[in-house]
Amino acid sequence: MMRHQWLISRPAMVATTITYEQPLNEPMRICLRLEHLFRQLHEHIREPAPAASHLAMLALLKALNVIDRPDLKTKLTQTLTQQTSTLLQLKHSPEVDNHKLQGLLDTLDRYVTHLHQTTRKIGEPLRENAFLTQIRSHLYNPAGPCNFTTPAYALWLQQPSENRINDLQNWAKEFEPLINIVNAILQIIRESTSPQNIVARQGFYQQMLNATSPCQLIQLTLPIEKNIYPEICAGKHRLVIRFLPLDVNNNENTKQIAEEISFKLNCCRI
Repeated sequence: MMRHQWLISRPAMVATTITYEQPLNEPMRICLRLEHLFRQLHEHIREPAPAASHLAMLALLKALNVIDRPDLKTKLTQTLTQQTSTLLQLKHSPEVDNHKLQGLLDTLDRYVTHLHQTTRKIGEPLRENAFLTQIRSHLYNPAGPCNFTTPAYALWLQQPSENRINDLQNWAKEFEPLINIVNAILQIIRESTSPQNIVARQGFYQQMLNATSPCQLIQLTLPIEKNIYPEICAGKHRLVIRFLPLDVNNNENTKQIAEEISFKLNCCRI
Protein backbone atom coordinates (compact mmCIF):
# COMPACT_ATOMS: atom_id res chain seq x y z
CA MET A 1 0.00 0.00 0.00
CA MET A 2 1.32 3.45 -0.89
CA ARG A 3 2.53 5.54 2.04
CA HIS A 4 1.64 9.21 1.58
CA GLN A 5 4.83 10.58 3.06
CA TRP A 6 4.57 14.02 1.44
CA LEU A 7 1.79 14.70 3.95
CA ILE A 8 3.72 13.35 6.96
CA SER A 9 6.86 14.94 8.40
CA ARG A 10 10.02 12.85 8.77
CA PRO A 11 13.58 13.55 9.92
CA ALA A 12 16.15 14.85 7.47
CA MET A 13 18.75 12.44 6.11
CA VAL A 14 22.11 12.62 7.85
CA ALA A 15 25.09 14.00 5.96
CA THR A 16 27.04 10.73 6.23
CA THR A 17 24.97 9.11 3.46
CA ILE A 18 24.58 9.67 -0.26
CA THR A 19 21.38 9.02 -2.21
CA TYR A 20 21.57 7.96 -5.85
CA GLU A 21 18.54 8.34 -8.10
CA GLN A 22 17.64 6.49 -11.28
CA PRO A 23 14.71 7.86 -13.34
CA LEU A 24 12.56 5.28 -15.09
CA ASN A 25 10.61 7.50 -17.47
CA GLU A 26 11.24 10.60 -19.57
CA PRO A 27 9.48 13.17 -17.33
CA MET A 28 11.62 12.05 -14.38
CA ARG A 29 14.80 12.29 -16.48
CA ILE A 30 13.89 15.82 -17.56
CA CYS A 31 13.07 16.92 -14.02
CA LEU A 32 16.25 15.48 -12.49
CA ARG A 33 18.45 17.09 -15.14
CA LEU A 34 16.78 20.44 -14.62
CA GLU A 35 16.98 20.18 -10.83
CA HIS A 36 20.71 19.46 -11.10
CA LEU A 37 21.29 22.48 -13.34
CA PHE A 38 19.05 24.81 -11.32
CA ARG A 39 21.02 23.90 -8.19
CA GLN A 40 24.27 24.78 -9.94
CA LEU A 41 22.75 28.05 -11.11
CA HIS A 42 21.54 28.86 -7.59
CA GLU A 43 24.94 28.04 -6.05
CA HIS A 44 26.91 30.40 -8.30
CA ILE A 45 24.54 33.13 -9.45
CA ARG A 46 25.25 35.57 -6.58
CA GLU A 47 28.99 34.98 -6.28
CA PRO A 48 31.11 37.94 -7.45
CA ALA A 49 34.03 36.08 -9.05
CA PRO A 50 34.08 35.83 -12.88
CA ALA A 51 34.65 32.07 -12.56
CA ALA A 52 31.40 31.77 -10.59
CA SER A 53 29.52 33.82 -13.20
CA HIS A 54 30.91 31.48 -15.86
CA LEU A 55 29.63 28.40 -13.99
CA ALA A 56 26.24 30.05 -13.52
CA MET A 57 26.10 30.89 -17.23
CA LEU A 58 26.94 27.31 -18.20
CA ALA A 59 24.18 25.97 -15.94
CA LEU A 60 21.67 28.45 -17.36
CA LEU A 61 22.48 27.59 -20.98
CA LYS A 62 22.54 23.84 -20.35
CA ALA A 63 19.10 24.14 -18.75
CA LEU A 64 17.97 26.00 -21.84
CA ASN A 65 19.20 23.08 -23.96
CA VAL A 66 17.32 20.57 -21.79
CA ILE A 67 14.01 22.39 -22.22
CA ASP A 68 14.51 22.99 -25.95
CA ARG A 69 11.96 20.36 -26.96
CA PRO A 70 8.44 20.83 -28.39
CA ASP A 71 6.79 18.34 -26.02
CA LEU A 72 8.07 19.79 -22.73
CA LYS A 73 4.85 21.52 -21.65
CA THR A 74 2.82 18.46 -22.65
CA LYS A 75 4.98 16.10 -20.57
CA LEU A 76 4.94 18.39 -17.54
CA THR A 77 1.18 18.90 -17.80
CA GLN A 78 0.55 15.16 -18.09
CA THR A 79 2.73 14.47 -15.05
CA LEU A 80 1.02 17.14 -12.94
CA THR A 81 -2.42 15.92 -14.02
CA GLN A 82 -1.56 12.32 -13.17
CA GLN A 83 -0.24 13.32 -9.75
CA THR A 84 -3.37 15.39 -9.10
CA SER A 85 -5.61 12.46 -10.03
CA THR A 86 -3.80 10.18 -7.58
CA LEU A 87 -3.83 12.75 -4.78
CA LEU A 88 -7.58 13.30 -5.19
CA GLN A 89 -8.12 9.67 -4.21
CA LEU A 90 -6.64 10.41 -0.78
CA LYS A 91 -9.27 12.92 0.30
CA HIS A 92 -11.16 10.41 2.43
CA SER A 93 -8.11 8.74 3.95
CA PRO A 94 -8.03 9.17 7.76
CA GLU A 95 -4.20 9.38 7.70
CA VAL A 96 -4.16 12.45 5.50
CA ASP A 97 -4.24 16.11 6.53
CA ASN A 98 -6.97 17.34 4.17
CA HIS A 99 -6.05 20.99 4.64
CA LYS A 100 -2.47 20.28 3.54
CA LEU A 101 -3.71 18.03 0.75
CA GLN A 102 -6.04 20.71 -0.61
CA GLY A 103 -3.22 23.25 -0.55
CA LEU A 104 -1.07 20.89 -2.58
CA LEU A 105 -3.89 20.24 -5.06
CA ASP A 106 -4.45 23.99 -5.47
CA THR A 107 -0.74 24.47 -6.16
CA LEU A 108 -0.69 21.75 -8.81
CA ASP A 109 -3.80 23.23 -10.40
CA ARG A 110 -2.07 26.63 -10.65
CA TYR A 111 0.92 25.04 -12.34
CA VAL A 112 -1.28 23.23 -14.88
CA THR A 113 -3.16 26.46 -15.59
CA HIS A 114 0.12 28.32 -16.07
CA LEU A 115 1.34 25.73 -18.59
CA HIS A 116 -1.96 25.86 -20.50
CA GLN A 117 -1.97 29.66 -20.61
CA THR A 118 1.66 30.02 -21.70
CA THR A 119 1.49 30.27 -25.48
CA ARG A 120 5.23 30.51 -26.14
CA LYS A 121 7.87 27.86 -25.50
CA ILE A 122 9.44 27.94 -22.05
CA GLY A 123 12.65 29.97 -22.22
CA GLU A 124 11.79 31.62 -25.55
CA PRO A 125 13.15 35.09 -24.57
CA LEU A 126 16.50 33.49 -23.75
CA ARG A 127 16.62 31.71 -27.11
CA GLU A 128 15.99 35.04 -28.84
CA ASN A 129 18.86 36.75 -27.01
CA ALA A 130 21.71 37.07 -29.54
CA PHE A 131 24.38 37.35 -26.83
CA LEU A 132 23.28 34.11 -25.15
CA THR A 133 22.88 32.37 -28.51
CA GLN A 134 26.50 33.12 -29.39
CA ILE A 135 27.73 31.58 -26.13
CA ARG A 136 25.34 28.65 -26.42
CA SER A 137 26.66 27.76 -29.88
CA HIS A 138 30.11 27.10 -28.36
CA LEU A 139 28.85 25.38 -25.20
CA TYR A 140 29.94 21.88 -26.22
CA ASN A 141 33.20 22.76 -27.96
CA PRO A 142 36.19 21.01 -26.31
CA ALA A 143 37.18 24.23 -24.51
CA GLY A 144 33.70 25.69 -24.36
CA PRO A 145 33.21 29.42 -25.00
CA CYS A 146 36.63 31.07 -24.79
CA ASN A 147 38.28 34.39 -25.61
CA PHE A 148 38.83 33.89 -29.35
CA THR A 149 35.44 32.25 -30.06
CA THR A 150 33.23 34.52 -27.94
CA PRO A 151 35.02 37.86 -27.31
CA ALA A 152 31.78 39.53 -26.20
CA TYR A 153 31.39 36.92 -23.48
CA ALA A 154 35.04 37.35 -22.44
CA LEU A 155 34.39 41.07 -22.03
CA TRP A 156 31.14 40.44 -20.11
CA LEU A 157 33.02 38.25 -17.61
CA GLN A 158 35.24 41.26 -16.83
CA GLN A 159 32.33 43.57 -16.08
CA PRO A 160 31.71 44.65 -12.46
CA SER A 161 30.28 41.81 -10.39
CA GLU A 162 27.01 43.64 -9.69
CA ASN A 163 26.38 43.95 -13.44
CA ARG A 164 27.01 40.26 -14.06
CA ILE A 165 24.89 39.18 -11.10
CA ASN A 166 22.05 41.44 -12.22
CA ASP A 167 22.17 40.04 -15.78
CA LEU A 168 22.18 36.45 -14.56
CA GLN A 169 19.29 37.06 -12.18
CA ASN A 170 17.23 38.69 -14.93
CA TRP A 171 17.84 35.74 -17.26
CA ALA A 172 17.15 33.22 -14.49
CA LYS A 173 13.71 34.78 -13.84
CA GLU A 174 12.53 33.11 -17.03
CA PHE A 175 12.99 29.75 -15.28
CA GLU A 176 11.16 30.60 -12.02
CA PRO A 177 7.79 28.98 -12.88
CA LEU A 178 9.58 25.92 -14.27
CA ILE A 179 11.73 25.60 -11.13
CA ASN A 180 8.59 25.54 -8.98
CA ILE A 181 6.94 22.93 -11.21
CA VAL A 182 10.00 20.67 -11.24
CA ASN A 183 10.40 20.94 -7.46
CA ALA A 184 6.74 20.04 -6.89
CA ILE A 185 6.82 17.03 -9.21
CA LEU A 186 10.00 15.64 -7.64
CA GLN A 187 8.90 16.27 -4.06
CA ILE A 188 5.64 14.38 -4.59
CA ILE A 189 7.27 11.40 -6.29
CA ARG A 190 10.17 11.20 -3.82
CA GLU A 191 7.86 11.20 -0.81
CA SER A 192 5.28 8.81 -2.28
CA THR A 193 6.79 5.72 -0.62
CA SER A 194 9.07 4.82 2.28
CA PRO A 195 12.56 3.33 1.83
CA GLN A 196 13.26 -0.30 2.69
CA ASN A 197 16.37 -1.73 4.33
CA ILE A 198 17.98 -4.18 1.90
CA VAL A 199 21.05 -6.43 1.99
CA ALA A 200 22.85 -7.21 -1.27
CA ARG A 201 24.69 -10.55 -1.35
CA GLN A 202 28.10 -10.64 -3.01
CA GLY A 203 27.64 -7.03 -4.12
CA PHE A 204 24.57 -7.89 -6.20
CA TYR A 205 20.83 -7.33 -5.80
CA GLN A 206 17.81 -7.84 -8.02
CA GLN A 207 14.06 -7.73 -7.61
CA MET A 208 10.99 -7.92 -9.80
CA LEU A 209 8.99 -4.73 -10.37
CA ASN A 210 5.23 -4.40 -10.55
CA ALA A 211 4.44 -3.62 -14.19
CA THR A 212 0.82 -2.71 -13.38
CA SER A 213 1.99 0.02 -10.98
CA PRO A 214 5.28 1.06 -12.57
CA CYS A 215 8.09 2.51 -10.54
CA GLN A 216 8.98 6.01 -11.71
CA LEU A 217 12.11 6.74 -9.72
CA ILE A 218 14.62 4.52 -7.90
CA GLN A 219 16.33 5.95 -4.82
CA LEU A 220 19.28 4.13 -3.27
CA THR A 221 21.04 5.36 -0.13
CA LEU A 222 24.51 4.24 0.99
CA PRO A 223 26.97 5.33 3.70
CA ILE A 224 29.62 7.57 2.15
CA GLU A 225 32.38 6.00 4.25
CA LYS A 226 31.91 2.65 2.45
CA ASN A 227 33.36 4.18 -0.75
CA ILE A 228 31.12 2.06 -2.96
CA TYR A 229 28.61 3.14 -5.55
CA PRO A 230 25.74 1.39 -7.37
CA GLU A 231 25.37 0.52 -11.02
CA ILE A 232 21.59 0.51 -11.47
CA CYS A 233 19.79 -1.14 -14.37
CA ALA A 234 16.01 -0.98 -14.25
CA GLY A 235 13.25 -1.70 -16.73
CA LYS A 236 9.53 -2.22 -16.55
CA HIS A 237 9.76 -5.67 -14.96
CA ARG A 238 13.09 -5.97 -13.16
CA LEU A 239 15.62 -4.01 -11.12
CA VAL A 240 19.29 -5.07 -11.04
CA ILE A 241 21.96 -3.40 -8.90
CA ARG A 242 25.70 -4.08 -8.83
CA PHE A 243 27.93 -2.44 -6.23
CA LEU A 244 31.39 -1.27 -7.25
CA PRO A 245 34.33 0.19 -5.29
CA LEU A 246 35.49 3.73 -5.90
CA ASP A 247 38.91 3.51 -7.57
CA VAL A 248 39.90 6.65 -9.44
CA ASN A 249 43.32 5.29 -10.45
CA ASN A 250 42.14 2.01 -11.93
CA ASN A 251 42.91 1.60 -15.65
CA GLU A 252 40.84 -1.56 -15.93
CA ASN A 253 37.12 -2.16 -15.65
CA THR A 254 36.06 -1.93 -12.02
CA LYS A 255 35.01 -5.29 -10.61
CA GLN A 256 31.89 -5.85 -8.55
CA ILE A 257 32.63 -6.17 -4.84
CA ALA A 258 32.17 -9.60 -3.25
CA GLU A 259 30.64 -8.79 0.13
CA GLU A 260 27.30 -8.05 1.75
CA ILE A 261 26.11 -4.48 1.37
CA SER A 262 23.35 -2.92 3.49
CA PHE A 263 21.50 -0.06 1.82
CA LYS A 264 18.13 1.69 1.65
CA LEU A 265 16.00 1.27 -1.46
CA ASN A 266 12.96 3.29 -2.44
CA CYS A 267 10.89 2.48 -5.54
CA CYS A 268 8.96 5.73 -5.89
CA ARG A 269 5.62 5.65 -7.67
CA ILE A 270 2.37 7.57 -7.63
